[in-house]
Amino acid sequence: MLKIAIEDYYPFGLAFNSYSRENSTPQNYLYNGKELQDELDLGWMDYGARMYMPEIGRWGVLDNKAVKYSSFSPYSYAINNPIRFIDPDGNDIYDLIQEAWDNTEANGINSFIVQDGQLQQDPKADEIRNRYTEMIADARKQGKNFAADNLQYFIDGKGGTKNVSVNTLNQFGAFKTAVSRNQSRFQEQVLSVAYGLKDGETREINDYWDAVVDPGGFSELFYASGKSQVTSKGKIKVTRKGNEVIVEGVVENTWQDPYNWNPGMSANIPGYGNISDDDGIYLEQHGGAKSYMLQSSWSTQLNGTIQINPYWFDDVKFTWK
Repeated sequence: MLKIAIEDYYPFGLAFNSYSRENSTPQNYLYNGKELQDELDLGWMDYGARMYMPEIGRWGVLDNKAVKYSSFSPYSYAINNPIRFIDPDGNDIYDLIQEAWDNTEANGINSFIVQDGQLQQDPKADEIRNRYTEMIADARKQGKNFAADNLQYFIDGKGGTKNVSVNTLNQFGAFKTAVSRNQSRFQEQVLSVAYGLKDGETREINDYWDAVVDPGGFSELFYASGKSQVTSKGKIKVTRKGNEVIVEGVVENTWQDPYNWNPGMSANIPGYGNISDDDGIYLEQHGGAKSYMLQSSWSTQLNGTIQINPYWFDDVKFTWK
């Protein structure tokens, strides 16, 4: 057999052991049959939707389905696994193992089950999932349903945003402290404005405050969420009438916390010891779990009066509802 050209490839498409017969016509359709675009010596591969750089295993532009694969860089090729996945046109990945499973009789392969592009019977993933399931059951026995629900939501792979009732969050002192801190800041702003007003004058406060929610290690919120943040955006009208200042306003509040994992970090779980965040990352990559965003939004109304007494202490009243 006469060999005109030979190209061997590393998994991400970088060529090696290249051979081309002298005086033969150059072959520009290379890795995955994609055309080499080398007018400027860039060495890019034309996939249609995007240009691919095999030297670094990255696309030249963002993935238009980046939200679908939020755990991976939007520039990564085949979610960093070109042995299992291919991307025929730069638009989305194609699961080779899923195809093999779909086209194989049940008695031919029974060592794994593929669902949503994840191996569901990876032994390590199963071990982590089983441990998490035990932790969930123990948490429910202790009445810590918020922490249990959040971990279950993660291993179920629902992703997206999980809305949380503000009543649930109000169970936790660290959360109420953060909300109160923002309210106190608005009250201080109101007082500062009020004492600068002339009779009949009105001023409006449009501002926001952030407060960190920092639960202690013995709080359920520490395990259910961890450190998070409350943002309060206020629109408050302050009007002086004689020696009385009237305060009316609305504050829109948002609490958000990404339910995810940090490489190399860990937490001590009572009864289970030190549990590594790397376990959660592994389960997300190999067991169908998904990180998500915890979120809560609510409005509070601020009403108040400030009675300015020239010869005695001022009478200040604020009400939050």
